[in-house]
Amino acid sequence: MKTWVIDLDGTICPDMNGQYEKTRPYLNVVVAINRLYDKGDKIIIFTARGTTTEKDWGEFTYKQLKSWGVKFHELQMGKPEADVFVDDKAFNPRSDLWGDSYDHV
Repeated sequence: MKTWVIDLDGTICPDMNGQYEKTRPYLNVVVAINRLYDKGDKIIIFTARGTTTEKDWGEFTYKQLKSWGVKFHELQMGKPEADVFVDDKAFNPRSDLWGDSYDHV
């Protein structure tokens, strides 16, 4: 079993610059995440929603992910503020891991 920590905006759905109600998921990413979940891997979704505005997007985001059919174990609100993340275990969201297409629901 592996633990996957996956960013929401820009990876599971487009980054809509705070207009979270308007965003739609990338279907192939949802399918890939659900495959990992179904095989027994742990899925943690994280997001910086509300970090700069201090608005609590937790309940909305949880319901949004569920409505998109994303299977996950945990939702973490907040992440470090940065322009660049450097990580030895990171994938680019356009990676082959998710498939070729970025179709929306």
